[in-house]
Amino acid sequence: MPEAPAQPPATTQAVLDKAKEVGALLARHEAVRKLDAATAALESDVEARRAANDLARLADELAQREAQGQPATEQDRAKLTQAQAAVARSAALRGFQVAQMDYLDLLRSIDRQIAGDGPGAANPRG
Repeated sequence: MPEAPAQPPATTQAVLDKAKEVGALLARHEAVRKLDAATAALESDVEARRAANDLARLADELAQREAQGQPATEQDRAKLTQAQAAVARSAALRGFQVAQMDYLDLLRSIDRQIAGDGPGAANPRG
């Protein structure tokens, strides 16, 4: 079988130009628009941000104390459970998490396509 003619190597500028095109496409993608909207909703929701920050702070404190050999108390676990419940009740945080997962799924698909494992891509590994 005859070999395909070799293509000249890509220049850095050619790669950057294509990256800019991909960026423009991404900006118009539904997953990116939803993430932007969810981020704006979260930024405007003081209670949601407070709930997320409280949960992160409590989790960090517990992890640090446990790393020092100090087990969590019942009171610590109760505070953590309350913080988790506050996060779960937040529509803004739930919306952000869903939008973030959809965005990450899109990025994983792009990564697979670049690696040659995406739908319709030739598999360079075999």
